[in-house]
Amino acid sequence: MLEVHSEASHHAKGYLLKARLFFEKNSKGMELENHYHHNVEPNFWKHMVNPVLENPIASSNQLALEFGCGAGRNLLNLLIAAPFLRVDGIDISKSNASSAQVFVEKKVGPGRTVCLQGNGWSCLPFPSDSYTYVISHQVFIHIPHRTVRLSILTDMHRILKVGGVCVIHFKTMTHAVPYSENFNGFPKNVTVVDADKALIVEDFESAGFAAVEIATELNYVDGHNEYFITATK
Repeated sequence: MLEVHSEASHHAKGYLLKARLFFEKNSKGMELENHYHHNVEPNFWKHMVNPVLENPIASSNQLALEFGCGAGRNLLNLLIAAPFLRVDGIDISKSNASSAQVFVEKKVGPGRTVCLQGNGWSCLPFPSDSYTYVISHQVFIHIPHRTVRLSILTDMHRILKVGGVCVIHFKTMTHAVPYSENFNGFPKNVTVVDADKALIVEDFESAGFAAVEIATELNYVDGHNEYFITATK
């Protein structure tokens, strides 16, 4: 089991600083294009949106959250898909979080989201035992530091209600570090292959999750494997 502290280790802080500076520097581009091309990804809808579409009663007046919300595209997708009270967002970039807040308010009005800058290793300052659904799409692939990923998963478990679900996305990437490493540089991606499934389950269970399921799909653009991990508190 990996050891996870209540704050990032000195080693991870170097990585997190580089990541924050990178995403802040590129926030204007994120605001302009908002990764809309990911909206046509069938596996995203199948594993991250369809579950709430198929059971809207479970989402009624509940809270959802996206870790790594960017400029707010997926916050809007979930708000349209299900009757959540709010879909909140957290992002390591302050500019991204601000853009997401404005974007959602323009689309659906005020009061439907709270978007905050995070520290990159947790869901703070969002409260414990409050959310029924947490997702992170196209984000964990950019976190090449296993201890940081486990710290995030542990805090996702904290903010979920009992019975709440999280869904995390990984991919098989080129020019990337293996899943097991704690790489302190940035920008750098992490790759996942079938042989990593046992480590993934280990990390989710270490974070406190049960009923960990891994769905393997082919990415519609490059044909590489991508993985959607669903786990329950």
